Amino acid sequence: MKRKVLFVVLLLTVSLLAACGGNGGAGGAVATPGAGATGQAPAAGQTPAAGQAAPAAAEWVPGTLPIVTEPTTFTIWQRTDLNVTAIMNSLEESEFWQEMERRTGVTIQFMHPPINEEQTALSLLLATGDFPDVLQMTPPGYQYPGGLDRGIADGIILCMRDIAETYAPNFWAAIHRDEETRRQAFTDEGHLPGFWQINYILQPPWNGMTTRQDWLDYLGLDTPVTFDDWEYVLTRFRNDMGADSPLMIPMTGFIQDHGFSAGFETAREFINVNGTVNWGPLQPGFRDYITMLNRWYTNGLIDQDFSTRAFGSSPPNEFKTTGRAGLWNDTYVVFPANANLAEDPNYRSVAVPTPRRYEGQILHLGQRNMPIGALWAVTSNNSDPVTFARWIDYKYSDEGMILSNFGVEGHTFEFDEQGNPAWNYRMYDNPDGLTVAQAVRRYTKHASGGFIHDWRRELTGATQDTLDALDIWSEGNTFAWNMPRVTLTDSESTEFVRIMADIDTYRDEMVVRFITGQTPLSEIDSFIDTVHAMGIERAIEIQQAALERFLAR
Repeated sequence: MKRKVLFVVLLLTVSLLAACGGNGGAGGAVATPGAGATGQAPAAGQTPAAGQAAPAAAEWVPGTLPIVTEPTTFTIWQRTDLNVTAIMNSLEESEFWQEMERRTGVTIQFMHPPINEEQTALSLLLATGDFPDVLQMTPPGYQYPGGLDRGIADGIILCMRDIAETYAPNFWAAIHRDEETRRQAFTDEGHLPGFWQINYILQPPWNGMTTRQDWLDYLGLDTPVTFDDWEYVLTRFRNDMGADSPLMIPMTGFIQDHGFSAGFETAREFINVNGTVNWGPLQPGFRDYITMLNRWYTNGLIDQDFSTRAFGSSPPNEFKTTGRAGLWNDTYVVFPANANLAEDPNYRSVAVPTPRRYEGQILHLGQRNMPIGALWAVTSNNSDPVTFARWIDYKYSDEGMILSNFGVEGHTFEFDEQGNPAWNYRMYDNPDGLTVAQAVRRYTKHASGGFIHDWRRELTGATQDTLDALDIWSEGNTFAWNMPRVTLTDSESTEFVRIMADIDTYRDEMVVRFITGQTPLSEIDSFIDTVHAMGIERAIEIQQAALERFLAR
């Protein structure tokens, strides 16, 4: 695309910004789409000339392929990962994107930032003013500095509400399918900042506490439920099974997504306690949680070098598949892979319930997936956002959703007897040796924004232990205290980052010191006093205001 028609781009941007606003509903007059003075539509893939409107909705039939009849290219800034770089130089080599081009006539050129440096790379790119047609963002991970409303106010991100309503009917219907999805799709100021990943059916927790079932069987032990149960079992793992790191925890002391601390009703970050924001370490259970970990560390029940290990969804294989560890957090789809890597032929890893302080305790924190995922934000450098909306809307159609999630029939999936698509051997037993994660990126659209994600595709070939994990990690949990994805204003963001940068560093340092005994537990009160002095109350106020704006959307 990138035809340098600056005057047209500025006209389009101004008209879009004038049209956007409100509460995320249908809105007022559509500025760009509509009948033109001449009544003649521009050629497909072409920007309307000054004074000429884009084609009216009635002149275009959604779902018509190809989308364009002349060469059309969009550039997209899109993060990558190790599963991509292991098999491709760029996502342009993906069979999915090649099939999308064949069907729609639109070519996508990707710009990939360095892995784990996305926020820095994005900020530098924005500073140049020479950014691509589309920017992928994952709020609150890496995002536009100051938030999406700030990006729209700066004239860099286009508000796509009116264009999406007219030219992306599948997407428009998807974001209005229920109140929670609608609330998350629009910003505090009622803007639609682009095209989101939509999760039609919310995936149950896909990560949680995992243990060696073969060890429990060998020792004649039932599945532990409470922390007291686990203290006994971990001791047996240490004494009888030779585990030198019975429990694996990351360097923060908190397993991701409240997977271990939920029973103490505490967390590493902010939580939403029935509409009131609090900071996890200020919860009464924080002291008890840290005290327990300190005792377990002292007794050799926790990896003695945990403070050096930065991991998220799973600890290193050298612990979980070799007999060094007996309890850790893991992803449900890797249970078969764990067994394949294990030294012990009897190895079996399974999901276990999130530990409780007492049997029957109802939990309120845990991994709860949202209906909205990553964002593809359309930029003001995109000279034809109407055509882009028509193109991307194909991925929100039934046909596009199947292609995105399952690939091409007969190549990567077949329809089962019930008429549902299901991956075939090429995805879960790849003849070229690709892992499932690598096959997803080679043949389909992986979860990274701009489509409807059907997580159930991952269940193809799933073992019973894999299926059971989804229920086990959900049981007895309301997930009601999880913070939604709130957004901060530009001024709030600046102040919040300034406060929390020091507090986060101090918290992580002191949690390690308390667990390892470098600082006595009697100093926890002093730790809390210091955090108050550093401004945690103001940070909570900022989060509370953001939560209230979110709930009012």
